[in-house]
Amino acid sequence: MVNDLEINKNIEPKSFFKYVQEDLKTAGLGGPQVSYDEYVTKKDEADSDLNRFFMDYVGRPASEDELNKYYKELRAQEKKNAQVTTQTETDSGGTSRRVTGEYRLDEADIQQIQRKIAGKALDGSDIDIVLKGGSGAAQAVNSTLAYAKRYGVTLSNKDALKYVSASLQNNENDTKSINAKLLAISKATYSNLSDVLSESVDLDDLSANYKYTMRQILEIPENQIDVLNPTIQMALKNNGNKGAMNLTDFERALKKDPRWGNTSNALETAAGYANSILRNFGLIA
Repeated sequence: MVNDLEINKNIEPKSFFKYVQEDLKTAGLGGPQVSYDEYVTKKDEADSDLNRFFMDYVGRPASEDELNKYYKELRAQEKKNAQVTTQTETDSGGTSRRVTGEYRLDEADIQQIQRKIAGKALDGSDIDIVLKGGSGAAQAVNSTLAYAKRYGVTLSNKDALKYVSASLQNNENDTKSINAKLLAISKATYSNLSDVLSESVDLDDLSANYKYTMRQILEIPENQIDVLNPTIQMALKNNGNKGAMNLTDFERALKKDPRWGNTSNALETAAGYANSILRNFGLIA
């Protein structure tokens, strides 16, 4: 770019993107190999996302003009966010690989663009206050959602925004007061466990044995079971009885679950019963 400016007096030099894609690639000078990997959101997906945002926070669908402006801005940001992989030869004869860029915009980046499109309609709203709070506020929203899940409290993203917005307006620098409210909600919801639940013991802890047992008996992958799973909820709430369900009773309940009949351990158990019956009648040794 310096040479272009000095020799050709070009005050609008070629962009770095074009330089690495064209000049460096065709120079044949043994320069680094550079590749770009850019995530591209489809127009219909972008329209759906913005309409959902507008319905949640503005109370109406986005207009055609707003949808087009959003997609134009989104694509511009995605291009800037392209992931660049540079591979160069090392002195030892090998290669080194360096990757920069995030590839895909995160939720906070996307919400900033959506908020920009919504304009004055969101001034002073919960999401406006949170977005103006920057990355720390966005992290507080994620932290609130995670804390709520650990304590078995169903919380929407909009609810979390409301909590964090109120916290920011009260000049609170952390989520302690939010967590205290969520813990109180959890204790009220799971009143049979209220004397056990605390800052150091959450429902995620109390459900560990149930989740393990459920994985083993129903042969369900670990990532498909969390504290809000209806079967885990049944064990924790225990029909309102004091304490959580006895593990033996939980195992019996799982084996009454229609899903158990399709598992390999159910088939093995059934085969064992059949062999036992045949043996008792002297039909097999």
